Amino acid sequence: MAAHRVPALAFAVLTAVLLVTGPAAADSQDSELTVTFAEGEQAAPPGKVADLRCEPTGGTHPHRDAACARLAEVDGRVESMTKESMVCTMDYRPVTVTLKGNWQKRPVNFTRTYGNGCALRSQTGPVFDI
Repeated sequence: MAAHRVPALAFAVLTAVLLVTGPAAADSQDSELTVTFAEGEQAAPPGKVADLRCEPTGGTHPHRDAACARLAEVDGRVESMTKESMVCTMDYRPVTVTLKGNWQKRPVNFTRTYGNGCALRSQTGPVFDI
């Protein structure tokens, strides 16, 4: 009779573990974003698109770890990123980027045109480097 209790106990323990860890795993996917990059003053059609997940890091973004770290510095608010000291030329070759989705369950809908790629990188670092 004890032999029948071991599989039942194992099943009960496994079920309890899955119930406890299941919602936590779902909560960790709170930051899911779509990143786009387009040459010119219009966001559509984008020339490049990438998915970015943070906490845990994932997606198709080629620099996802660095992008997530940069976004974490500003709590997902791209508009509050400060310019890094980079020397950029003054050529006007506009690029337009978007960041849409959720950052820690908060909606994100960011679109901005920068004068050129260097101006974009100096402001946003690796976030739009797709």
